[in-house]
Amino acid sequence: MKVIILSAVFASTLLVANAAPVDNDLGQISATCRQSLLSIVTDNEPCLPLSQIWSQATSIDWENYDPSNADQLSPLLITMCTAPRCDKSVTDTLVSKIQTECSQEPQKVVKAISYVLENYEPLIALECTQNSQQEYCLLVEGKDLRYHMDVDLSDVPDNKLCTECVQNWIKVYDQYAESYADLFSNVTDVQQVKQRCGY
Repeated sequence: MKVIILSAVFASTLLVANAAPVDNDLGQISATCRQSLLSIVTDNEPCLPLSQIWSQATSIDWENYDPSNADQLSPLLITMCTAPRCDKSVTDTLVSKIQTECSQEPQKVVKAISYVLENYEPLIALECTQNSQQEYCLLVEGKDLRYHMDVDLSDVPDNKLCTECVQNWIKVYDQYAESYADLFSNVTDVQQVKQRCGY
């Protein structure tokens, strides 16, 4: 069994960034959809500083990403996590706008933005999880997280699995798993982690 909850946390962080380069993708979609996406980015919704997030996400060299230097994610996390939280009605309205105006668009940038907006609450909660020292868990455990993504759960040492951050991520899972079943559909190891770690 894979450490799927850890994979989900890390993969969600990389999803939108891997939709880059945005310029190439935007040039291939309809004018209506392009205008819709640009308006979402430029409308400056305080809870979605998308132009800042996109700029920071695309400035990271994801193809040569070195998990031992997880601090390169720090500006991106700070921007995302210090913004006020969006009300679900805001993200639902934006998703509806994208679905209406970009319904025929197959580009990954459209799918990535829609996915993030549809799953905004749990993704922000996962990505912005902190430990008791107020450090972002993705920065503290980034290297271990990436290293253990595809490892059998039984092969992950207790000191790497039973951490404060993993416990906090499991709390997020417990809070959102029922409401966001699609997002967490592949997360199958939570009960095993809880049992092993005593959470």
